[in-house]
Amino acid sequence: MQTCPTYHKAQLRELASLVSHAAFKKLSTSSNQSSYIRRMKKYAGWENLVQDKPARLGDLIAYSYNLLEQHYRHEYIYKNKLLNDYVLKYHALEDTVLLNEFRIGQSIADAVCTVACRFFRSVMVFKS
Repeated sequence: MQTCPTYHKAQLRELASLVSHAAFKKLSTSSNQSSYIRRMKKYAGWENLVQDKPARLGDLIAYSYNLLEQHYRHEYIYKNKLLNDYVLKYHALEDTVLLNEFRIGQSIADAVCTVACRFFRSVMVFKS
């Protein structure tokens, strides 16, 4: 039986930086992925995994993201969860726009989702 490891906030922060847009952009243009994989394994607690270790980079990223969803409270994770669990489930990508850090008057909305169809346009504002 595999025990649930303990993750430190700094460790999770580093892991979150590896699943960010900037990290994926850098990874996609890099010819050497080994450094990225080494860092991800380190912060995901690879040495504590006894069984079911991710075999491919995509599996490692998915495992790390799932770990962050369970253990790390971060705005980026919540926005992605909103996109994946709500927007993509109920709306088509070609009809939906999700805006981050959108200024409305003197306030800044964390996320604004607009959905267009033939008959109406709906707007959902998410503010923490």
